[in-house]
Amino acid sequence: MNGVGADEVLVESADHHVKLADLAPAAVEDVVWALRDRLVALKRDTRLRAALLFKRHAADAPGRLGHPHAQLLATPIVPREVLEELDRARAYYDYRERCLFCDILRQELEQRTRLVVESEHVLALAPFAARFPFETWLFPRRHAARFEHADEAEQRDLAGVLRAVLRRLDRAIGDPPFTLVMHSAPFREGEGPSYHWHVEIMPTLSHAETAWRGGLPLNPVPPEDAARFLRDTPE
Repeated sequence: MNGVGADEVLVESADHHVKLADLAPAAVEDVVWALRDRLVALKRDTRLRAALLFKRHAADAPGRLGHPHAQLLATPIVPREVLEELDRARAYYDYRERCLFCDILRQELEQRTRLVVESEHVLALAPFAARFPFETWLFPRRHAARFEHADEAEQRDLAGVLRAVLRRLDRAIGDPPFTLVMHSAPFREGEGPSYHWHVEIMPTLSHAETAWRGGLPLNPVPPEDAARFLRDTPE
């Protein structure tokens, strides 16, 4: 492994005090496009194999940048957790001959109890085995392994659904701290029918029991209840 990598901060707004949820729809779309463009640029460096795109929001967290931003880390290795997720998706595909995530989307669209926000190209849902209260995942309806392969309409819908989810979380549970992570296939592997890019938003509620016991997360809020509460919360 070489020592090459990238660690970038992507500023979301010139306003120091604004949140991503408070930006205008066009501004959130600009943020999404900027993240996509940086992934494409880093992918051109053949020494880099993977990138982690994430955002941590906490109004009063010590030691963190107060300005609204996201971060992008690119590494010369594929992290172990990423490889494990790719392996699980591949094992499911080998067994079922279908994408695991596409099957999740089909089931959620049939049952509709865990859907939060829908658009033409992107869905937001509370995952069946949510690890955290109000955990929310965003999926493109169209199968694709990498975020940077999303087309213009999907990018626009991703921005709109992301903004809608963050605004509902803000109003429903009072501007919670959260971690947002983009799950996308590595630059030079993972392409194919088994993986499906998506975004995971994991709120951290201090008053809820979210500690891990024996390797298992404890979530006191059923995902069906969380999804219904968010659906009923106006933006």
